[in-house]
Amino acid sequence: MSVLDPEVLTTVRELPMRSKARRAFIARTVERPIRRSLEIGALNVPTILPGECDARFLDWFSTDELRARHQNNPVVPPDSIVPIDHVVADRAFSEQIDDTFDLIIANHVIEHVPDLIYWFDQLARISEPDGRLLLSVPDRRYTFDYYRTEDDAVDVMRASADGLERPSRYDIAKHLYYFMPIDHREIWSGTPPPEFTPRMSFAEALDQAGSLSEKYTDVHCWVFTQESFVHMLEALGSAGLVAWRLEEVEPVQNGENEFRVLLRR
Repeated sequence: MSVLDPEVLTTVRELPMRSKARRAFIARTVERPIRRSLEIGALNVPTILPGECDARFLDWFSTDELRARHQNNPVVPPDSIVPIDHVVADRAFSEQIDDTFDLIIANHVIEHVPDLIYWFDQLARISEPDGRLLLSVPDRRYTFDYYRTEDDAVDVMRASADGLERPSRYDIAKHLYYFMPIDHREIWSGTPPPEFTPRMSFAEALDQAGSLSEKYTDVHCWVFTQESFVHMLEALGSAGLVAWRLEEVEPVQNGENEFRVLLRR
């Protein structure tokens, strides 16, 4: 299996613009060859392509299950979905993976993880001793979370103390109540976001969240800006709660809605 020189990542042309931007960030920040990578939730837009190195992919669903779920989705043609190497529908995913990785990638994943401290620990267990972790994180100022407040290290600690394995009633209630359609392109063009108008009453949001929380309901558990994310991570690191340290940050680029961070184990 080939070893990937990060500089080569900028030479592939037939990719979505967002994938190119993520690859360019890796090329700029990762200084050593990549032998084995793992991407979580890549679906049909992998950052490192199969065959560029020993590139592995992890998801809660198998390749066939993902293709069946997206068989009528014009945005995700089933045949474009990457082959899944590790099917792990369990938060203790490190126990089912024998290998370790030079680079782990998770784009728009962290905001869905109920217990971040546990998740970071699981990632550290499958990382090389000096491994890197690339995260692409939506910035609430450019998403439907615009009117939600940012979460901090204390919020993350509380979720971990509660041992959350799925989004809580409160996570779901926040999503239902504060969700607002936001077009990040309009914000970049200077158009202010619409005035906050709840799509349901707070009482209705609480009631629906109560029933939805009885099963796994996929919502954003966490809301960050670049600044609040960095502060949260540094606070957790200083308390010895995570084994990852910040190496590089790329702010939200014009026309995008995500910031990117590179962490070192």
